[in-house]
Amino acid sequence: MLQGMHQHLHKKPVSLFDHIMYIVAFLGPLFTIPQFLQVWTKQDVAGLSFTTWGAYTISSFLWLFYWKEHHKTWIFFSQILIFTLNLGIVSGIWYFGGK
Repeated sequence: MLQGMHQHLHKKPVSLFDHIMYIVAFLGPLFTIPQFLQVWTKQDVAGLSFTTWGAYTISSFLWLFYWKEHHKTWIFFSQILIFTLNLGIVSGIWYFGGK
């Protein structure tokens, strides 16, 4: 093998489940947008838990470490979007919850 060349000898084929997960990765952040908009356009944080949304934010941040190990582009983009939305929701709960 040539020096500097990287070769995958056992590349796993893409399965139906992989395709389903691509769709889930795309839709997940979309499901969070209405909550984000509720917080920032209506300034309505009633019923939202700082702890729950904080845990979602930490979870999406940890998924970025998983991406770093596995280099799946769909994980990276999905989790960057969801992390940003979750962080916005947590920030809104903190900011508007004190009013």
